[in-house]
Amino acid sequence: MRPDPTDISVNFTVCESGSGKVVVHLVRAQIKNERGEYANQVALASFIPAIVAIVICDDSGARIITEENVDADHGVPIERGRYRAKFTVIYSHNNFFEFAAEFTAGTKPDELYWVGKPKILRVQ
Repeated sequence: MRPDPTDISVNFTVCESGSGKVVVHLVRAQIKNERGEYANQVALASFIPAIVAIVICDDSGARIITEENVDADHGVPIERGRYRAKFTVIYSHNNFFEFAAEFTAGTKPDELYWVGKPKILRVQ
């Protein structure tokens, strides 16, 4: 018997880590499903992961993804530095959990990485 799929959506906010200055607020994330397709909401089985991309870094620098097409050259440019992302994952009939994680962005793709472990903020 297969488990029933669960619909999920993700919102995120990104702030500068030191100052707390908001870079983007309550962006509806694009979620990549197991077929490699992006959407604002996806249905997942309990054993299939989803990928939420919020920042990309290429030859033109790092930027927060805010557009529908995550492969496009859009988004909010960010400077080299450390940032804090707060995520709200909404699932299964308005249940949610919130967590925060920090990342460092540079000017080249190999200078973009998560720092430390995510911290759970709230579960409902």
